[in-house]
Amino acid sequence: MSVYLGIDFSGTQEMWDQKVRKPNVWIAEVIKINNSRYKLTDLRTVQQLEGGGKPYSRLISLLRAGNYEAAGIDAPFSIPKAFLPKLGHKELLESFSDFDGIDESDFPAAEMFFKNVTGQTDKLSPPKPLRCTEQCWASQNVNVRSTLWVEPRGGSGMTSACLTLLHKAQRPIWPWSKRSSKRLLVEAFPAAQLKVWGMPHTKYNGDNGSHNRKIIVKELSKRISFGKDRQMVIGNADALDAVICAFAAIAVKTRALHSIPLKECIEEGWIAVHI
Repeated sequence: MSVYLGIDFSGTQEMWDQKVRKPNVWIAEVIKINNSRYKLTDLRTVQQLEGGGKPYSRLISLLRAGNYEAAGIDAPFSIPKAFLPKLGHKELLESFSDFDGIDESDFPAAEMFFKNVTGQTDKLSPPKPLRCTEQCWASQNVNVRSTLWVEPRGGSGMTSACLTLLHKAQRPIWPWSKRSSKRLLVEAFPAAQLKVWGMPHTKYNGDNGSHNRKIIVKELSKRISFGKDRQMVIGNADALDAVICAFAAIAVKTRALHSIPLKECIEEGWIAVHI
């Protein structure tokens, strides 16, 4: 049985607290029924994961040893090429061993991450550099965040949290590792996925997004059975995003990618989107 995970992520440190009031990090487990049909078998917040330690550590443990083919994570897996270290992505991940005071239950704050990877403390010029894969989606009117933007609505916190996770999980990462690798980690982006599928890819969060979520879930039901969690994904955009993220993992494993990585962009990572 092929098992895939989808993870809606967060770069806000308080969202990884065990007692957060409104958690937004969700994990979906999806199994393959046949060549074109899938089933949602588990949906929970990171705080509900089994095991000891803080939620962030429990997610790392799940990715290290869980029984899954691939996991799609809604967070950036790298940074723009101009800011990568000499040895590329591998050296970037290894640099996350060097942050003083950062243990396995935490990750560097956005400002610390920004200074470490850019060597600067002030804004960049241009202030919001994008990776090639992000530029591709921005050109299609999909809202993207710069991995090196520290201000509100920036992506530095998310990137810091994800790169720390990738380093500590020690799993193969696509596209740097082969698609055949077991427990493969894949970068997902729900807005891009919804855009490709012709579904609402904006304004589906919160109470005002209820109508669009119902449309998305109705259309997604042609691909996946939600079972008992149908009302949960209709009511919660983060839970819905986790399910969508699983299709990034499926896309890589089943050769169902909407677009393949451009050779000149691979070191920056690539967002996986299902056809």
